[in-house]
Order: sequence, then structure tokens, then C-alpha cells
Amino acid sequence: MSIKLDFTVRTVQGFGTPGLIDIPVRITGINDVTVVFGGSGPVFGTSIMTINGSIDRVTGDLEATDHLMDAKTRKTLDSTTYALQCKPTQRMF
Repeated sequence: MSIKLDFTVRTVQGFGTPGLIDIPVRITGINDVTVVFGGSGPVFGTSIMTINGSIDRVTGDLEATDHLMDAKTRKTLDSTTYALQCKPTQRMF
């Protein structure tokens, strides 16, 4: 799994299914130790996916949860919890 943090536009991307469900969510808080992110977006026009989580910038630990909900009833259809160990990549430029 690959998670992309873009500090320039303040987004996190990589949860869901690439090319099918790949909602970029906003970085809502950041300091020297932690990056906090969250947001939601439509999926297939009938559902909404929300993603919330944080990354420890020192250890690389990422914890996040996504919820797929029916857009009309807001009933949870599916939920996934992530516990990942991230490692930084080298900048390309």
C-alpha cells in the first residue's frame, strides 16, 4: 500500500482502490510530531466515504479509518481500519 502526503496542497491520498475509489483528504493539522488528516467524498454517486487518521512523523506509525456510508440514509455499509508503518521516500527533485 502506498500513501502519498502532499504538504504543498495539504492532502493525503492512497486509501481505497486506486483508479476506482481514491479520495484525497485534507491535512487538518500538522506539527513536528504529528500529521492529522480527514475528509469525505462521493463514491459511485450513491455512497460517501469518510477517511480520518494521523501519522506520527517520528515513528512512521499511521492509524486511519474509512467508512463507506449510504448517501441517503448515512448507514455504514463498510468500514476499514488501517494500522501501517510508513517509511519516507526520497524526493524526486
